[in-house]
Amino acid sequence: DDAADTDDGSCFYAAQYYDCNGNCINDTNGNNICDEYESNTSPWTEPVITNCNATLALTPGNNILVDGEPITVGDYIGLFYTDDNGELQCGGLGAWTGEPTSIAIWGDDSNTAEKDGFLENELLTWMVWDSETDEIMTNVTVEYTMGSEYWSCNGLIVISDLIANSIVNQQIPIEEGWYLWSTYIEPADMNMSSVINPIVDNTVIVKDWQGSVYWPSLNINT
Repeated sequence: DDAADTDDGSCFYAAQYYDCNGNCINDTNGNNICDEYESNTSPWTEPVITNCNATLALTPGNNILVDGEPITVGDYIGLFYTDDNGELQCGGLGAWTGEPTSIAIWGDDSNTAEKDGFLENELLTWMVWDSETDEIMTNVTVEYTMGSEYWSCNGLIVISDLIANSIVNQQIPIEEGWYLWSTYIEPADMNMSSVINPIVDNTVIVKDWQGSVYWPSLNINT
């Protein structure tokens, strides 16, 4: 609607940086930004537009870090739900422009057979795409000042911090017998049963310098 003057999150844009009529949106200085960001398209499929969404507010005042550096213009933030096949699907996304903006996060349409959005109180799964390195980061922590980590229809979400880090893998060769090892990374799951799980069938006991143990055959984990 050319006469519409309020963005309620329901507009389905022709493409990022274009308005609903397919016209390029100029920046605050009147410059055409479509050519500049034409190559920075989202790595994710656009969400399905349904009959209800939650709204995420993003402002330059948010502390958003990507691998320890401030988020840059052209990076994307995406929010994901679990579909009927147990796979993550994009329910909302937006590019960081350096200016205040919002992201609509869409709920499931109960009138369709397939699950095509978030259910009430479904957990929000966050991802960040670094446009400069073309890396999708799934290791994301978020602090909320309004709303929560669970989706709700017409919910309002404001964050203070969003920290996205790369997933780092480290392989440690372990010789037979007693073997001392350390690591320079923090596991996603710090529980020793999770750390040792890939080699648990070959593990008798794990001890730390304080005498705490993981003894899988006896189900002891201190």
